[in-house]
Amino acid sequence: MLPAKSFEIAEALRAEVAEATVFSGLDPRVSFAPWSLTVAEWPLARIVCHNTEQAASAMRVASERNVPVTVCGGREDGWGRNSRRDALVLDLSQMTKVHFNEQQATVEIGSGVTTGILLETLSSDTVLPTTANKNVGVIGAAMGGGYGMLCGSYGLTCDALLSADLVLSNGDLVHVSSDENADLLRALRGGGSGYGVVTSAQFSTHHCAQVLAANITTPLNASFPALLLIQELLDEHPVQLNLLPLFTKMPDESIQLLISFVWNGPEQEGRKVLASFRKLKNTTFQNEGCVPYRETLDDGAIWPWGKYWAIDTRTLSRLTPEIGQVLIEAAEKMPFPGNVLFLHDFHGHALNEPKAGSAFPLRQNHFVLFAAGSWDRNDEPALAHQQRSWIDFVSSKVTPFALPGGYINFLAPEDQMRATEGYGDAASSLKSLKRKYDPQDLLRYATGRLV
Repeated sequence: MLPAKSFEIAEALRAEVAEATVFSGLDPRVSFAPWSLTVAEWPLARIVCHNTEQAASAMRVASERNVPVTVCGGREDGWGRNSRRDALVLDLSQMTKVHFNEQQATVEIGSGVTTGILLETLSSDTVLPTTANKNVGVIGAAMGGGYGMLCGSYGLTCDALLSADLVLSNGDLVHVSSDENADLLRALRGGGSGYGVVTSAQFSTHHCAQVLAANITTPLNASFPALLLIQELLDEHPVQLNLLPLFTKMPDESIQLLISFVWNGPEQEGRKVLASFRKLKNTTFQNEGCVPYRETLDDGAIWPWGKYWAIDTRTLSRLTPEIGQVLIEAAEKMPFPGNVLFLHDFHGHALNEPKAGSAFPLRQNHFVLFAAGSWDRNDEPALAHQQRSWIDFVSSKVTPFALPGGYINFLAPEDQMRATEGYGDAASSLKSLKRKYDPQDLLRYATGRLV
């Protein structure tokens, strides 16, 4: 049975938020079928906000009633942070404005703007360092860091963040920039999403006419030299080159290493680098050529919506021979087609912190590892157990080689210990900011929660 609070807060929202669309109670529209069903639950209510004023009014209603708030922007989140049983969902997915200032080379976007929406709206030669998955929300990614296939050339998504409009937990609206509330700007650059609700943000952009891209497929028995080659090439070309290696089990039960290749530099030099992979046994190439960056994005086919997911993440400093063997062993034990084990590289300009500072903690060369397995609602419990067991196996094999902490956007909101380890010396200042700007801890399901 739903608590009376569900109907109470819905009525308050309808009364106090102008022209609001509110769903509550047993209305099926209160739930929006999030990407991950693992911990997502029927929320108290959902309000669809079309502007900052509505979001601010909704936060005031929540604050007055001490109701936790979750935010739905880009919607893809492995931990279902955007739909929880005891929470009000602020649905900002309709806030999709994109305004490009050509003179200043900046773009202002709303909270519902995904990587795909942004890059399809901008001209094909204008980019910012977004995630590789076009369905991920840009602002949400930035608040945890934002790895992507232009990381070496331009840094993380959070490094491009210039300013933001932020609704605090009491409903107050503040502008955040290097000149106003600079401590909050630094926190929003990779320090998590628990300081307030970002309704719009401004990012710097870059001119990038085309990149040389390719999709490389290598069978498991040739993946060891491929992993070592990836490390060698990234050491030699940290700015121009980005590589994303991904192990997956195919429908025919074979296990393949898929490598996304993006080169942002002189074409002929890039083709020489790409040719290095042709020496690998039984390696094939697809979609090879010079294209606008937006054409390299992952369409999300390997990340189907409405599934239950088991996931985990670790951070590795290098692809050493020892780690290569561990990854191959983990890939060999993938239980089902669709299992994924991928690595995201971090190097080049990503090592440089923005002038106004950033809370993103790990400014050294590394790889973020992400392991995932999914199942459907009606699958046998044994299948879910097998998926979780494989994730646990991957973690146990990789942890001895891992750096402390983990990538904030992939950690569960309850995993405060690893988040604190990851932030290191910056953790105490981030905790202080959280207590200052969200003393009720209304945003308790946010990324990077340290309290």
